[in-house]
Amino acid sequence: MRRLLALALLAACAPAPEPDTRSFALYRAMQTCLADPATAGCTRVDRARGFVVLADDDPAKPRAWLLVPDVEVTGIEDSRALVPPVVAFWRHGWTVGRDLLPGERLALAINSKGGRTQDLLHIHISCLAPEIA
Repeated sequence: MRRLLALALLAACAPAPEPDTRSFALYRAMQTCLADPATAGCTRVDRARGFVVLADDDPAKPRAWLLVPDVEVTGIEDSRALVPPVVAFWRHGWTVGRDLLPGERLALAINSKGGRTQDLLHIHISCLAPEIA
């Protein structure tokens, strides 16, 4: 009985399995920008409005950014997306996009729960492709 109890206690103290690190990469990048806005890839940190703008790290998208809240909100289905400061998120996306891409055909996109790889709400900011316009 003591051995069984000892094994149960050891199992309870074992480290939890690592979460899918890819799905938390954007959250970690946001936290890094909050800690040090001068970090590479951090385009803008606006604590008053509650967001961070990160350069998209996809080499195929040299003029694309991600707008993320400075608090943890998993996606558009998260109830926290409907309260301040995140409720104004889409409006901030248009404002930031016009600042980053003046005179361009601006495009904003947001992924559905099934279409995303990151567990942090984010808006893609980029130019609208001519064939789509």
